Amino acid sequence: MIFTRFYFVIVLVMLFYSSCTVVKNYNLEDFGVQILNNYFEIFDKPIVYAKSLTDLIFSGNKVVLSETYKPFHWNQKSFLLEKVGNFSFENNDFGGSFSQEKDVLWMKTVD
Repeated sequence: MIFTRFYFVIVLVMLFYSSCTVVKNYNLEDFGVQILNNYFEIFDKPIVYAKSLTDLIFSGNKVVLSETYKPFHWNQKSFLLEKVGNFSFENNDFGGSFSQEKDVLWMKTVD
């Protein structure tokens, strides 16, 4: 088991696929994920950490930032995307506290 600073993170959705072949000619990196029409109430910034996806769609979601607890996580980006091919982000409600340029971190791109 590999432990990184992302292994035990406080994030709502963690999508982490390894680069391996489970079944002949079937690669886990060929997956796309859709997160649609959800309600999230959070007290810290991290929402999604995704690695090794062809596509990620985050659409129609409502995210409410609670002030019940003070944020403590080292990462203050809402989305950390590592080797994610396409990121579709539309029709979400963050109550005006979200900027895609400020709150999405592309760690590496897909070749």
